[in-house]
Amino acid sequence: MDLYKITGPNGECLNGGSGSWDLPTATEPGAWWRVAGDIVACHNGLHLASREQLDRWLPQRDGTPYVIHRAETDGDILNNGDKYVVSAARLLPRRVPAPDLAAEQARFNDARNRAMTPANRARKRADRAFARLSPAQGYLAHVQGMTLPEGHPLRAEQDRYATAKATYNAAVRAAADRYDRAVAPAAKRYAAAVAAMIDGA
Repeated sequence: MDLYKITGPNGECLNGGSGSWDLPTATEPGAWWRVAGDIVACHNGLHLASREQLDRWLPQRDGTPYVIHRAETDGDILNNGDKYVVSAARLLPRRVPAPDLAAEQARFNDARNRAMTPANRARKRADRAFARLSPAQGYLAHVQGMTLPEGHPLRAEQDRYATAKATYNAAVRAAADRYDRAVAPAAKRYAAAVAAMIDGA
């Protein structure tokens, strides 16, 4: 079974770990890192991930640079469900050069930030429409969930509330759809770069 380690560019631990891994060269693995004593997840041991577990531990496109390495293990090994814990491991040479994830992260972040501007603008317009409604309207439509009969003094206000609510929901859905379409190409490139890094590790 292939296990992987996510580190910073210089071997530094991420996801709350401490210390740094010895990086492999183009042809030689890094030095062994060994832990004494019984291995216990999140307390004592080296944390690795299978391919299926990797997504749980990848920095979420926040700009944090990282590299995925294949790892060789020795000694005790524990499957903790979302990760593996081992008593000894070392990083193996990459099969192919690592893709530039930082560049794809930057493209994704730029696309996300540009898409957020119109999405937020549409949301704020809907918020302002909602803010013009009185507490009585919100109470009647939201809390009681009742429809007032024709001729009731607050029926017209309740109708205005329902219309504004529908407009608000439509604006939010449209903004979300525009955002998804805007970031989709960058997200796809980023996912492909991550897959290439895993396959090449």
